[in-house]
Amino acid sequence: MLTLFLGLYTSVIVGAYFFGVGFLACAAACIWRRNLYWFAPFIGAAVIFAVITLAIVRLEPLWWAGFMESARQQSALSTGLHLPRGADLLKLIRTAPVFVVSLAVLPLLVVRRKEIFLQPSAWLALVVGIFAMGWLLLAVSVTLLAADYVSFVAFSQILLAAGLIALVQQHLPKREGRLRLALLGCVLLVSVRAIGITTWGVACAWKNSYQSTQAVLRQELAPFLNSNRPVMLSSAFLYRAADLGVKDPIHCDWYFDHAHWTNHAQIAGLIQCQPSKLVLTQFDYYRGFAPVLEQLRQRPELVEVQVRNLAALRPPDAIPALQRVVQHISWAPVIVDLHWKEPPPL
Repeated sequence: MLTLFLGLYTSVIVGAYFFGVGFLACAAACIWRRNLYWFAPFIGAAVIFAVITLAIVRLEPLWWAGFMESARQQSALSTGLHLPRGADLLKLIRTAPVFVVSLAVLPLLVVRRKEIFLQPSAWLALVVGIFAMGWLLLAVSVTLLAADYVSFVAFSQILLAAGLIALVQQHLPKREGRLRLALLGCVLLVSVRAIGITTWGVACAWKNSYQSTQAVLRQELAPFLNSNRPVMLSSAFLYRAADLGVKDPIHCDWYFDHAHWTNHAQIAGLIQCQPSKLVLTQFDYYRGFAPVLEQLRQRPELVEVQVRNLAALRPPDAIPALQRVVQHISWAPVIVDLHWKEPPPL
């Protein structure tokens, strides 16, 4: 029960996912064994969670207000209910391939369901819970929530893969070789980023090392140590800015209200903040700021934009065909100097 309770406080989505896995596993086991007391830990954890949350609302209203403000700006919803997009499906396949394989194996296991359920076990119940709750989260992630939530099923894939092998070994022995080959493909697929970091990433680090990047940051941020001029940084560089003594650096993800995110929210936020400099990772520049800065270039009467990409080796983030597959492998910053010609609007 303690584990379930702590799981609910990790995050709303993570807690709900693993709580749901355990609940559905117990539900499957209960169908076979009729042991209703297995639900007691879930009921207890939910009750304690509700009581403590209500206590926080009453006793620590500032904590609750902070949580609600964060929740509004980090909404789990994307653009409302929609059909899965190609990029979302690519993310699902790349991140959760074992679930895709399990969906392919499911019809074969359904044919043998009577034989399988003759000898129910705790392991089988766990596999059912992971499969059912995993696909529920995956389906919701690509149709309603932000697609990034597909990554929350990643760790449970290991248990699902082991369960599939055990089931196929026992009930579909002739299919075991194909399943193992498919799971090997899954390992290679989820390892793409690790492979990229240890090859292409090593080359990027050789050309732009951590130490050289820190030296660049010292030089670029020096004018802001005794200045109130706003500077905006990627999260990878925020700690260094704080160590150097930059006054009130702005996180590049939070310079506008995400609760009111429209097509023009980013450019309006930049015009409102009027930062003198942006220090961005390759990922943040190519995935978020490049199109916004291009829009600013179209307004020379408002601002002059100068971009200096310090990457000595072009990273995957700079290549549209690869940026959704291999990301965040270069330390090289992108420095953007903004020379505003008008004061910020009141």
